Amino acid sequence: MTEVREYEKETQAATNEKIGPVAPTITITPESHCPTIRSAPATPITGEPPEFLTLPKERPRKTSAPDTLTLPELRERANGPASNHPSPTDS
Repeated sequence: MTEVREYEKETQAATNEKIGPVAPTITITPESHCPTIRSAPATPITGEPPEFLTLPKERPRKTSAPDTLTLPELRERANGPASNHPSPTDS
């Protein structure tokens, strides 16, 4: 851990020599006229949910994969042989 700190110090010193010390871009100033927290969400005036929180529309459920197979061989493999299809041994 000591080596890491030493490396960071050396890197920061070399950076400061090359580009000069840089002032922080974030400034914190006390605001006496506005004591409220600005990051807090506003309380909605109505009891209705906002538009982006509406309930999803009812949609028909997707069918399972074996139901969507269209090739008879794949359908038979998934569901077993159907009784209405003649098998090669029914001659």
